[in-house]
Amino acid sequence: PVGDSNVEFLLGCGYLCLREEFLAYRKKEVNKDAILALVIMGGSDPQKQTARCIEACLENYMDVFVSDSAGENVLDTYINNHRVKFFSALENVAAIMNKVDIAISGSGITALELACVGVPTILLELAENQRGNAESLERDAGFSFLGNFSNVNSDQITETVSGLKCDYTKRSLMMMQAQSLIDGNGTK
Repeated sequence: PVGDSNVEFLLGCGYLCLREEFLAYRKKEVNKDAILALVIMGGSDPQKQTARCIEACLENYMDVFVSDSAGENVLDTYINNHRVKFFSALENVAAIMNKVDIAISGSGITALELACVGVPTILLELAENQRGNAESLERDAGFSFLGNFSNVNSDQITETVSGLKCDYTKRSLMMMQAQSLIDGNGTK
């Protein structure tokens, strides 16, 4: 309540409350050869962006982890592809993030979780309220922000994946910068 002197507000990035599973994965190593990707766009896929991102990774010879919440269309299309591995939201997402070399993600809370783990990430704006977060992560963590998904074509995604996959130094720098932004102590 406003005016209640017994209330202390802990607001802003200094108090981002990540799940405890992310605290266990603060020592990510950057692999010389980027072979595993994560495509994670939140709880649904109304614009069918997940399939385009999966294809960008497959074209770059990367195996892909994808949330099974991506929609039936994605599940039906890739369920028999041995290079695409589906995971459930009930699984330890931080452990999966720790395995991958690159992520393609929406720019919401998941992008901050990826920063905590130190995953080099390509960001897409899926909703207007994500722009500020994406621009900040591009500036401060070196993440690649491509813009609003509806304005990004498949070639841009594929080329960005290719560039990041081939640049070990850039991925290493992204990891260090991202982890310096989010120390994982916000819940404490």
